[in-house]
Amino acid sequence: MGAEAGNGKPSSLHASGQVRADDCSASQERLAGGHGQGNRAAERPFDLEVKNTDSYIAYLRKDSGSDYGVEFPDLPGCFSAGSTMEEAKAMAAEALAGHVSVQQAEGLPVPAPSTMDQLASDPNRGDAVLFLVDLDPSLLKAERVNVMIPRHLLGRIDAVAGSGNRSRFLVEAAEQRLAG
Repeated sequence: MGAEAGNGKPSSLHASGQVRADDCSASQERLAGGHGQGNRAAERPFDLEVKNTDSYIAYLRKDSGSDYGVEFPDLPGCFSAGSTMEEAKAMAAEALAGHVSVQQAEGLPVPAPSTMDQLASDPNRGDAVLFLVDLDPSLLKAERVNVMIPRHLLGRIDAVAGSGNRSRFLVEAAEQRLAG
């Protein structure tokens, strides 16, 4: 279940907890049209305002020779990974916050968390270990920082990014670089 590039690092932005709108297209399709019997999200109420106290159940799996993989049965397309259980758990919290943040930004419904009882008969559960992940939207809140950039480089950034989009350009460049 490990999504790794040749360098042993997770190759998916989901694995680093950073979710972009285009990464959620599969989730959007499943939410819009239903996806077989296993689409738990389509069967339950949705919430556009998610409470900071919400906790979602995650499935943890480990295949031989792979990283620990984490998926959220309530949020199709939201998954993460880590080389240790602790890292997988931390990455899962970031992936959850990122996924919910994108869903809300796109005006898409966010499913309410399932209970353990509701997931007891989930056919996708298999041999997964269940654990709770607290939703912490503050993980992806933008933070103002002061950086020093050479003037000639700033001019090139402005020429490509257009007016008022320096931050977006720098964030996207950082995401690409960190994705490997």
